[in-house]
Amino acid sequence: MGLPELDLWAFQKCNRLWFNYYGCEHSQRARFLTLYGIPEPSYAE
Repeated sequence: MGLPELDLWAFQKCNRLWFNYYGCEHSQRARFLTLYGIPEPSYAE
């Protein structure tokens, strides 16, 4: 467990789901929510 992994995870979301749902600029917020255990948006994967 390390920040680089979370950063990479958020970066992937930024390029995929988060960009469509929140926007790339909100990738940091997405990571923040993840740190608090808040589930990601409902997607059918």
